[in-house]
Amino acid sequence: EIVSRILKLGNAILTYLGILPIKQLKLRILILRNELGNPVANHADVLRIVEKAKQILRGSARISVAPTDGKDFVWTINEFAPAAALHLKGDGFDLVKAQLGEAGDFFDEMIGKYHSKATFPWNFPTTPITGFVVAKIDGRTGVASPIAGNWFAIEPSAFAPVTTGDGIDTISTTTDSSIIAHELGHNMSWFSHRDEVQNLMHQDDSRGYLLTQWQLVVMRSSGCVSIW
Repeated sequence: EIVSRILKLGNAILTYLGILPIKQLKLRILILRNELGNPVANHADVLRIVEKAKQILRGSARISVAPTDGKDFVWTINEFAPAAALHLKGDGFDLVKAQLGEAGDFFDEMIGKYHSKATFPWNFPTTPITGFVVAKIDGRTGVASPIAGNWFAIEPSAFAPVTTGDGIDTISTTTDSSIIAHELGHNMSWFSHRDEVQNLMHQDDSRGYLLTQWQLVVMRSSGCVSIW
């Protein structure tokens, strides 16, 4: 990540000056199965918020999100997921322990199997990001591990379909349609949460899509982002 940011210093300067050519981020989302073998989320629901993430990052950061192999964004995997991976704890220190334990081992194995290993230098200059849809995350609806694992996890309650209306004119929305874009922001930047409600890195699902100039500089020079 450090090497990538040094090599992308010129791009960081251009971004600071407001020159933002389209860059690309590679993404794959893997839906886990619960103890009974059932997917923890619906493929179509996950794909819906992936499409929203594409819109948000294209509009806010001039970053194009593409599937890792140029085919499908979302896969439901058949491998047995350990309880530690299905049920994560949202605290930062607990997430580090998860990465160093059984959950992290499982996530690393899936990253290696479903797209090339997300570690420098194998994918330099672009490191793909893997998202995992897990059964439950204590205290949060999403967490990101940008330093050690380059993955994030979200729980289905974050994007559960919500139908509003009088039964005749209904509108189907999601609880948090920006959750993937938000977690990708952590993967690209390591940013803590922002107080400004209109900022994409605000913690609550009422967040907007705006990014500061400094956020743009850091995100667009990340090792997860490339010009191709």
